[in-house]
Amino acid sequence: MNALFFDNGIEFINHLLVQEFKDAKEIDVARGRTGKSNDQCHIEQKNNTFVRSIFGHARIEDPNLVPLMNEIYEIWDQLHNYFMPQMKVISKDRVGAKVKKTYDKPKTPYQRIIECPSVSEEVKEKLRKTKATLNPFELQAKLQKKLAYFHKLNDAYNEKIKQGKQ
Repeated sequence: MNALFFDNGIEFINHLLVQEFKDAKEIDVARGRTGKSNDQCHIEQKNNTFVRSIFGHARIEDPNLVPLMNEIYEIWDQLHNYFMPQMKVISKDRVGAKVKKTYDKPKTPYQRIIECPSVSEEVKEKLRKTKATLNPFELQAKLQKKLAYFHKLNDAYNEKIKQGKQ
């Protein structure tokens, strides 16, 4: 049997939809995994990292914005993968009740792939050529311009919906 696990937010709890899945589609619907009380914080952390940090906390309901959101993610991916270093945990040691983490030097995902011996030279050369065409300042400016346009469209849609409800 297939199963669907919803976030516990009110936006996902539509009782008619849940009943439809259970009855017609024979899909088990639940709000979280049994015995996994930390699922919610992991989901929210990923929402914050990949959605809220880019689009903010605005309500996004217009399905026509999806292509623009995908364009924004593409620019954001290039900016982060080629130009923004990240630290990775290389070890965790428990000292009493505390966990001491040790991090490696900050490197971009691009640098990590270039340094990786198991990645082929073909792939590395392709990445080098891509990076040579990118300018972080231009990417950031392009990202900000697209985000401003996105928010303008999203605000107009939300205002239209708000006026339609009144």
